[in-house]
Amino acid sequence: MPRPDGGADEYDRRHRTAYRGPLVALAVIASLAPAGVTILCLIGDQNGRVLARLRPNVQRASWRFNAVGQMAFALARTDEKLQEEYLRFGNRVLLQFDNGLPPWGGIIGSPYEWNEAEVLFQAYSGEELLYRRRTARQRRFDNATVGAIALALLAEADAVYPTGVRPGAIWGGGSGHFPEYHYKSLGDALRDSLVENLSAESFDVTAREEAGYIVFELNLYGARGEQKPNVALVENQNVSDVRFRVEDNIVNAWYMAGEGSDWGEDDRVYAEAADEESIRRYGRREDFEARSGVIFQSTLDETIAKRLDETAAPSRVLGLAVTDDRPGRFGEYDVGDAVMCVLPSYDWQGIRGLYRVLGREFIPANGVTDLVLEEVR
Repeated sequence: MPRPDGGADEYDRRHRTAYRGPLVALAVIASLAPAGVTILCLIGDQNGRVLARLRPNVQRASWRFNAVGQMAFALARTDEKLQEEYLRFGNRVLLQFDNGLPPWGGIIGSPYEWNEAEVLFQAYSGEELLYRRRTARQRRFDNATVGAIALALLAEADAVYPTGVRPGAIWGGGSGHFPEYHYKSLGDALRDSLVENLSAESFDVTAREEAGYIVFELNLYGARGEQKPNVALVENQNVSDVRFRVEDNIVNAWYMAGEGSDWGEDDRVYAEAADEESIRRYGRREDFEARSGVIFQSTLDETIAKRLDETAAPSRVLGLAVTDDRPGRFGEYDVGDAVMCVLPSYDWQGIRGLYRVLGREFIPANGVTDLVLEEVR
């Protein structure tokens, strides 16, 4: 049953995302009769070279917004493909589904567990590779866009040893920034700096098969996903279970400061912003953030406006178990998209509005996908 907290508790129970790729000629088809889904599974070595076609029991696969997804699978001890060469830590996995879900790609990680009948494995989506590599010490950028920063950090890490991730669709817009990194993981540089602190909205690592190799690509987005009001998740139609949560995490008056060595008026840029309607309704609630790498007033003004919009009202989070049925089929939306949620028996006047998909986990055994969604403001 999904739990709609939208954070680590909802996913770290089972998660730690990626996709794409065909390879029907090389993939074995594992049919799961209870859900009527077909899964194609490939195993590659650490460089991505396809080694084998497997028929695993895929227990779950998850995709997360700006985070690492996870996949769990098992092989019978009698399976002839249960070989160390195929299942070493760091080997690549690519799954492809026939029910509209995006492909899932990642690497085998810890732990694996033997029992009398089978061996259980965990795999982590391609973003995990970025958390295993570090920036240089005192790596400073001067007036560089987030896209230029991402490309430079990836190239510099590759020059030391291949990351296994190549550039994909990298957003080249936005203003220039001045961040400085000291042995920061590439994943943290992307998530905490370029996305949370600077002007990108999201990143992911997608996977596909190409000429007998499983390849991973880094994508950086200025804006990710679409609003899809005609794609709907409707109570008692394609929604089989609901958890709804309203959280009082309101901040309606923000103070921010940019990069600087001191706190004088001319030592750094500052910004203040407040939502008067929210203050009238909930009282004044203040907070402060310092934004490293931000030296332009315009950048800080954009950042504080976005932050205020995110926090001026209570957050409304849904955890849904959904089926692959109209009016919202699995293939019609992805992580980052906003879909219409219609749940008449929840909240004071019922729920009807756009909610953004922050994570999804597919359970092949029953054909259900668990979603976590947050209300679009």
